[in-house]
Amino acid sequence: MNILEFYLEQQKYPEWYKKFQSMAKDKSGKIFSYSSTTYRYMHNFIADVEKFYRLNGVPMDQWPTYEDGQKEDKQRTLPLSLANFVFRKEDRYFFTGAGYTCMDIINLEKTDNEEWLLLFLLLLDYRSEWRNNDIILTSKEYIKYLLNCGISENDILDQLSDLQLLDNIEEIMKTDIFWLITFAKDKQFIEKYISSSEEEKSMLHTYVINEQKNKRSKDCIGHKFVAGGQMLPGQFVEECKTLYVAYRISKKKYETLDEMLEELFKIYDEISVVNDYSKIKDFIEGHLSIYEDIFNRCGLRSVENE
Repeated sequence: MNILEFYLEQQKYPEWYKKFQSMAKDKSGKIFSYSSTTYRYMHNFIADVEKFYRLNGVPMDQWPTYEDGQKEDKQRTLPLSLANFVFRKEDRYFFTGAGYTCMDIINLEKTDNEEWLLLFLLLLDYRSEWRNNDIILTSKEYIKYLLNCGISENDILDQLSDLQLLDNIEEIMKTDIFWLITFAKDKQFIEKYISSSEEEKSMLHTYVINEQKNKRSKDCIGHKFVAGGQMLPGQFVEECKTLYVAYRISKKKYETLDEMLEELFKIYDEISVVNDYSKIKDFIEGHLSIYEDIFNRCGLRSVENE
């Protein structure tokens, strides 16, 4: 049975199909818990902070509602709370220091890459509904899944880095890293995939690419990436960017925030373009207590300094 046949056979099992297509919190159709059909990119945190700011400290019974009585902004409260941008007190939500810092990022003149880096740092202590520091822990877990299948760390990281150059879904689906990340939690699939010939892999790639073009397709991965589907190509690439950066910085412990930032900037330079880090350094210096608190909570500080 080649890898395409194996893939098609697995789709006959509803639990397997739902596990890798769905982006629900108890499924595996995404990498990070914050990612969803409404939170496709990390930038969505900034967009929601900006929209939610008008409700800072406002009693919930005064929030705008839809015709059916539902609060228009209710869906923003959970992701912003998990990101430590807001907290609830009785019937009101208030911005935290990190939330105000996020507002300052909005008002900062910056490039997209600079914004991503500043926001990534604010989210280092992001907690899911079931654990703290979820971004860092998830990154470690995903790499470990692949290491346990016999893939070298350097190979994984090189492929994640190379993926950042792609934005076309067909090109993305033709890469090994797409399949390794998509099915990282299925060791049997990964081992079958990496032992396949290039011709066998190509058969799988071609099949799913064709299914992705068909809006009526029920193919597990093709349907997930169909135009307007559950996940966008850029969303997958950005999740892999977060995975790459978070894993790389988590490989070490740091005595100070400055030491961690030095390592982070070096890593970020390998996959993105920031012409001058002085603007980022100045912004962090202007919000030093916030970034220091996040650094202290995210588990990257060396034990002797904790």
